[in-house]
Amino acid sequence: MKRTLNKFQVGDKVVISKIFKANPFGYMEDCEPIICEIQSFDLTSMGPNYRLYNKNVKLHICYWEDDIDYKIDNVGSKQHGAANEV
Repeated sequence: MKRTLNKFQVGDKVVISKIFKANPFGYMEDCEPIICEIQSFDLTSMGPNYRLYNKNVKLHICYWEDDIDYKIDNVGSKQHGAANEV
C-alpha cells in the first residue's frame, strides 16, 4: 500500500479561516471561512505546503496543512457556513 505524506490532493476543496496580510510586517489574520481548491503542493523538509485558489480572494502565499481547517468531501459535508465559493 502506497503511503503519501500529505493530507490533501490537487483538486480537493478545503476551507481556510486565516488569510495572509503583508502590511505592516506580514501576518495571518482571522477571516470568514473561505472555500478554496488545491492547485498544487510541494513536499518540503518542513512538510507539505499547498497553493490554493479562490476566484474571489487573492491568496498570495502557500498554506501549510496546519493553516487549512478541513477538507470538504464530495457530498458537501463539513461545509457548514463556509462562504466565498471556489
